[in-house]
Amino acid sequence: MQAGTISDIISYFLQNHAYEADIGRALCEFFELHSADELLAAVPDFADVDSPAHRHFHEWLIFHFELSDGKTPLQEWCEKNPMNLDSFNMTECADLLRLVILREDIFLN
Repeated sequence: MQAGTISDIISYFLQNHAYEADIGRALCEFFELHSADELLAAVPDFADVDSPAHRHFHEWLIFHFELSDGKTPLQEWCEKNPMNLDSFNMTECADLLRLVILREDIFLN
C-alpha cells in the first residue's frame, strides 16, 4: 500500500460531512462519552495528533468501528475507492481488509 494511504482514509472520513454523525458516535463509543462535545474535557491530550489517545482512536476507527451501514471505514473505502487508486493499490487495500477480518476471526474464536 502506498505511503500515506491510511492517513488518507482517516482524513476522508473525518473531513467528509456525510460521516459526521458516525464520527461523533465513534468518539462517544470509544471514549465512553455522552456527547462528542465532552471529548477535550474528558481526554485533553486528544488535541495532540501524536498522542496515544489520538492514534488508538484512529486505528480502532478504521479497522473496527462499524459505520451506520454496518461496514468499517476500511471496507467502505475499499468499496468506494474515493481517491481513485489504481488496481495495484486497491488490491493491497483488499488484502489488508482480508487480514483484518482473518485476525478478528482468529481472536473471536
